[in-house]
Amino acid sequence: MDKKELRTTLRWLAPVLPAAAMLALAVGLNQRAILFPEAIALAFGVWVMHRPAWIASPTRMVAGPVLCAVDGILVAQLFHALHWSKWAAAAVALLIALAVLQLLAAPIGPAVSAAVLPVVFSLRTWDYPLAVLCICAAIAAVMFAIERGVPRPPAPMVAAGAWRVDRLLVLGAVSGGWLLVSGVLLDLPPVAVAPPLMVSALEWAMLPARTLQLALKRGVLLCGGCAVGSLALWTVPQEWVGGALAVAVVCLAARYLGEPHAPAMAMALVPYVAHEENPAVAGFGAAAGTVVTYAAISAVLALTARPRPGAPAPDAPVPTAPAAAR
Repeated sequence: MDKKELRTTLRWLAPVLPAAAMLALAVGLNQRAILFPEAIALAFGVWVMHRPAWIASPTRMVAGPVLCAVDGILVAQLFHALHWSKWAAAAVALLIALAVLQLLAAPIGPAVSAAVLPVVFSLRTWDYPLAVLCICAAIAAVMFAIERGVPRPPAPMVAAGAWRVDRLLVLGAVSGGWLLVSGVLLDLPPVAVAPPLMVSALEWAMLPARTLQLALKRGVLLCGGCAVGSLALWTVPQEWVGGALAVAVVCLAARYLGEPHAPAMAMALVPYVAHEENPAVAGFGAAAGTVVTYAAISAVLALTARPRPGAPAPDAPVPTAPAAAR
């Protein structure tokens, strides 16, 4: 491995640092609300991949997840007080988060997770939004340090700051429906609706093209990441060490597969929030959520993309009038 390859690999391992820090603080303070797994995905997208839509506005990069975290806490508290289903609450929190981010023109996928996580894993204290604020602010501060002297992306490159509404509606329907079916009808483990899976489904819906090969790569990373995290929780006494190792394994696997799928790195910490120490259960739950959401989104988008009878295909040439008729 040459020096350039080594530097690239070490850069891909950057999310290990916030993972270890979050777990160490959570254990030291005995406060589970500090854990925000999608912070790993956010750090990877900002520090390593430099995703234009995420780094375009540091204010939105921090405000988006924080507002979504507040949304999740408010919905969780309301539905808990009314003794309504937490799965319905998760679906409501998800839809509100998508609407808020769309209005802010902040297409930052990890922010969606901030809304769903407190509902799914029954966090109802205001420590959680405060932790999200501190974590996102720290990620933004490191981003400034990394990009000091580096030219900002040109405005046209980052101006399209909103998701496609039609695909957002498909994502909301599929993910909201899966939350209800998984929790109410099938009674699957919470990892089946882990917030990073919702973020992965969002990214899948927004892709210009979806292939089976890409789905398999992402599925392996998502399911493997959750199983590895559960195995680390089960076998490594020091949680911050186990969580850091699990994130490192997923980062290296993503590097090897050539698929920088940030939600998979967040999945490595989901077992630490869900207290899921059975790797088989963790892997099965992640697989179920991935297969259902990916398949449903692909099917709906394929059906809606079909041209109506008599309508030209999207890539058909536009007929022109004869020269004599002009």
